[in-house]
Amino acid sequence: MTSRVSTFPYSKQECEAFVSLLKDSRERFMDGNIICTVARLWGLVCRNRLVTHYGQEHSRLSRDQAVLFDPETKHQWVSTIASRISFNTSNRYLTQLEDVFVDHLVYVKQWESMVTGCLQDWRVASHGAFLALMLHLFLFALTPSLSLAVASASLFVVSLLASTLLIHRFTPLQKFDAVQGMQYLEAIQSPTFKFQFVALMFALPHALNLWGSLALSANCIFMLATSLGAGFAVGIFAVALLGFLMFQWTTSPNFNASLDRIHGKLRAKFTKNQDAHDTSMV
Repeated sequence: MTSRVSTFPYSKQECEAFVSLLKDSRERFMDGNIICTVARLWGLVCRNRLVTHYGQEHSRLSRDQAVLFDPETKHQWVSTIASRISFNTSNRYLTQLEDVFVDHLVYVKQWESMVTGCLQDWRVASHGAFLALMLHLFLFALTPSLSLAVASASLFVVSLLASTLLIHRFTPLQKFDAVQGMQYLEAIQSPTFKFQFVALMFALPHALNLWGSLALSANCIFMLATSLGAGFAVGIFAVALLGFLMFQWTTSPNFNASLDRIHGKLRAKFTKNQDAHDTSMV
């Protein structure tokens, strides 16, 4: 019941409230209101047993365990492309959507947690886009490359617009119950692509902010090259690139795994060449 993957639809606090209500009703078990309340609670428990296949051979032991057949997502290349252009942000939202909709079941607590987290992400993205646009008021007067300034400003404007629309759409959904959440996800899920395009839409504000930041950084380097010389700008770029690689090395497990694979391939190739050289010497 207190587990993150519990199959029971109510939290510990809600169950404590139900138990307290039932204890207070022991002396009035013939009261029609009490009978109706207990019947409704027992109906919810029975429904939960039904959807979790209680007592059957293949019962659902955890919320994220699928026990029904669901065709695999087709066209996985969509997720690959979306992951690349969104800096892996779409993968995070895709995982959340699939986790909250296992076997087409929705639990209120997980639904509220997902929607609240998404709304917070979009608000942060909108604040970042707005501050970056304020910076462009000075940048347009200073930059020697107007095209880069327009490109970065356009990306931040689209990010701000996407954040606003997503916040407007999902704020009312925050109070949905389990049935409403299930119906909504059922409606937006594609039979072919599942949640791949939905996850990409969720990732747009953050991804556009990152692309805008890259364009803004390129514009700043161009400004430095124009004002202080190309050598100074190249040095700043090299330091920034080194800082980015250090950041990836210390925070990204995928980056470290890629380095290990590259190191392994280079080592195997070197060992192979060394063996071939020793053989030829013999």
